[in-house]
Amino acid sequence: MRKLVIAIVPLFLLLGNCSKENKVDQVKTDEGMTLLQKGDFQEAVKSFAAIDSVNPGSPQGIYGKAIAFEREGLILEAMHSLTQMMQKHNKSAEGYRLLSELQSRDRRHDQAIFDAGKYASLVGENDSSAALMAQALIAGGQFTKAGEVIEKRLKGNVSQPDFLLTAAQYYFLTGKIERARELQAQGEKALADHPADYLRAGSLQALMGETDSAGFFFRMAAARPKADFYSKADAADSLISIKYFHKAQELLSQLEKANSKSHRIFALHTNMMRRMGKDFNAHLIYGDAVSANPNSPTILSNFGRSMLTIYHITGAEAHMTNALSMAENENYSSEDQAFIMLTHLEALWGRREVGPSMAALQPLLESMPTEFRALDLAAGFTWKYAPPEESRDIVSTFERLSDGNPYRLTRVGDFYAGIDSLKTAKEYYDEALKLAPYFHPAIKGLVGLLKKVNQPVRLIDYLSTLPEFISLYPDFAEERIATLRKLKRFPEALEFCEKYIQAGPGDLERYRIGITVAEQAGNRTRAEEIVNDCLQKNGIDPEAYVIAADFKLRHEGIADADESIKKALSLDSACVNAYLVKAKQDTLAGREQEAMKLYEKVLQLDQFSAEAYNNLGWLLLKTGGDPRVAANHASAAISYEPLNGENYITLGWSRYKQNRFDLARGDFERGLKIAPENPVLNFYAGLNYIKDNKPDKAKVHLKNALAGDLPKTLRKEAEENLKKL
Repeated sequence: MRKLVIAIVPLFLLLGNCSKENKVDQVKTDEGMTLLQKGDFQEAVKSFAAIDSVNPGSPQGIYGKAIAFEREGLILEAMHSLTQMMQKHNKSAEGYRLLSELQSRDRRHDQAIFDAGKYASLVGENDSSAALMAQALIAGGQFTKAGEVIEKRLKGNVSQPDFLLTAAQYYFLTGKIERARELQAQGEKALADHPADYLRAGSLQALMGETDSAGFFFRMAAARPKADFYSKADAADSLISIKYFHKAQELLSQLEKANSKSHRIFALHTNMMRRMGKDFNAHLIYGDAVSANPNSPTILSNFGRSMLTIYHITGAEAHMTNALSMAENENYSSEDQAFIMLTHLEALWGRREVGPSMAALQPLLESMPTEFRALDLAAGFTWKYAPPEESRDIVSTFERLSDGNPYRLTRVGDFYAGIDSLKTAKEYYDEALKLAPYFHPAIKGLVGLLKKVNQPVRLIDYLSTLPEFISLYPDFAEERIATLRKLKRFPEALEFCEKYIQAGPGDLERYRIGITVAEQAGNRTRAEEIVNDCLQKNGIDPEAYVIAADFKLRHEGIADADESIKKALSLDSACVNAYLVKAKQDTLAGREQEAMKLYEKVLQLDQFSAEAYNNLGWLLLKTGGDPRVAANHASAAISYEPLNGENYITLGWSRYKQNRFDLARGDFERGLKIAPENPVLNFYAGLNYIKDNKPDKAKVHLKNALAGDLPKTLRKEAEENLKKL
């Protein structure tokens, strides 16, 4: 949480230095701070750099740049500036405070705790120092120590909302709900005009599954009189985190008018695309950040990790190498460089098929032998690739350092779950939850184990035992709904969906899920009510009208969707999903050529739209177009959405049309691994097996198709072919 206020105050007072030179420097400091409030990062940095040119080594110039880097989202640069300053001015309380916050955000937990202690030693025991230390301890999983800090401070006169809300978070995670609610109420009552406090209040609401309440506080943060460019950017980021995309976009539009080239703007758009599941779009947007600032270690490092999300391993390595080169050229500490490399290797290990090499890991283990993140990475890698004795030593240290720390215990549980030692994994998750009963990652670990052993009934039983404030958290709520659907317990799923929607009506995905479940439950009336509720509560969001149009296409006349489509496009003339629904409407009406033109228009607006590529390819096949072109479109769809079984239908059928039944078989089988119960996929796979001289497999898949909700036009053909077999 960014607690820092960009305010025009005598910075020399904050830094503990009142020399005459520093008072003169205050003029440039004020100028820089004013520019930052407006979001003019480049000019602000110039003002702070001017201080250093006149008064070399001035803490005001260095600290000002650190604030500017932090606000712009350039964390590595901010930490480097602060480290430089602290080497000469080690009595700066605010320097330690900001450095601790940055260390926590970069997951350097031990360092964050150390710097929080330095801050406390300079300012004494108060709400601010207790909040900072507790936040660092909670982030690092040291809940017992966090509790000691909080309980000691609560014996005194407490008034700051930052501390009260941090204490509420601690008590919530450790299962003391009544105490958490009490402190939460006190913290919210103490809120004044500081945007960061509203953001912390909202984050706590989100943690408790109260998504709409969280959204309220996030919007309030942006509306505070003290909210400047960066405070509003923080609020937009928080809204994105709860999938209140339209509200976030409203803030983003305001910010773009002030400074469309700010790194924070690129980062916010990128984050939004990622939350929407559009990794290629996110990567393209963040590429503009690299173009605008090609020498930033933070941006190059981020872009390298972004390349991994689109399977560009070579590019990821190149950008990480560049980030490290930039850091070395700027005299970043060896510790900073080690953490940059560690973050990159973690991202590589996330792509298990291209994990890091031991040659890259070994220097990290030597330079940071007790860094838990490095041991976490090494444990997984050595278990898979190294000799048993070497892996046992690392895993033993890894386990030993997890004792009494819910975060670390959960990571050890994740390690054992990853190597299919499920009993041991459960023991570690259980141990984490003894210490922190509502620690989300540990709960998520147990859910993952039950999924892994394919025990949906036990999974539902477990999820049903969770308190409502936990069960409504998105990860657990959507897992519960998906599992109930798998068990075909649709009325129960619908009842829970309604609670889930009520908790976060600004997240339109909840309405989409609810409508689908209502339809599966055979309750079209309730599905229509959910559509209307979505429109009532999100009447200025074009995506709400897209949901309505899509529903009308399925249940009413084709023309009935017109009004909703027009409304969506009137709110946003570039609404991609509105054009996609319009193209579906044209297809259903037999206007294939018009539909194809719309899909081409969508690809002009969104070059990574897998749905547009796939449907364009299918319509080409339907209208007698070149199956090779259709195959290219389907391949593009798969490259952008490899886990969507629908895309493999088009690719397989395009091979079928080319009489390449062997290739088609591979395409259909890849799709069936992803969506084994898809009736349409089974239908076309069955037809291909007939041509591929595999009648037994053809029977299986045609029967699977008929067992599902196969469209009437295909059902008759499936029955006829099955009789022939």
